[in-house]
Amino acid sequence: GGMGGGMGGGMGGGMGGGMGGGARVPNVKLSGALTQIHSGAKLVGVNVNMNIYEHNGQKWVQLDGAAIHVACSIEGELFCCNAQKVIYRRAPGGAWQRMPGAARMVSAGVAAANQIYVINDADNIYKWNGSGWTQLPGALKHVDVGADGSVWGYNVHNDVYRLDAAANKWQKQEGVKLKHVAAESATSVYGVDMNGALVYRSTDASPFMPVPGTPANLTQVAVCGAGPAVLDAGSSIYKCA
Repeated sequence: GGMGGGMGGGMGGGMGGGMGGGARVPNVKLSGALTQIHSGAKLVGVNVNMNIYEHNGQKWVQLDGAAIHVACSIEGELFCCNAQKVIYRRAPGGAWQRMPGAARMVSAGVAAANQIYVINDADNIYKWNGSGWTQLPGALKHVDVGADGSVWGYNVHNDVYRLDAAANKWQKQEGVKLKHVAAESATSVYGVDMNGALVYRSTDASPFMPVPGTPANLTQVAVCGAGPAVLDAGSSIYKCA
């Protein structure tokens, strides 16, 4: 279901003028405390003890294994990196299977289309090619891939970049610095600005604008067809109604 959801998401984009029109507001607090979140077919995350959780729509369900970073693809396949930087993938209902390479973070869009990206301790960026990892140019702290394959990220200076896949290069987004970024699609991108506020952009012509009614002091945002979910500095998680 994530594909259709993500596509329509940004359409209302520029309508709201000064505010993040078309953006959805994550203001429903969930139980628990997490240190990292990602959204695909389901909202997933890890806590300070490296426990892995998946939200089933009603509550958090702990999964086996331990990770410092987890991601959920559009199809519901899970990917994670553990404290030793080992990468694993897990089909829905299956077991964790080790992947080659080493990484500290992972993002997944449509896994069947090899939309799986990782970053290692040196900030090098890699994309899965079906059997191994192909390095991309540049160096980023974080990367996120949307349902349509759009890829966004930011570097150590909080400069924001979007991948031009055809040219295999990163396009710097002028006039914006973000602490975190999450891509739903080319027309729906969320971020956390340097003040910890949720921001949103719908088109290339529109800047990132604040999303009113969202909790403050945010550290992370994750997004899929269900709209954005956010994490605050107190490790609290919020999703859309």
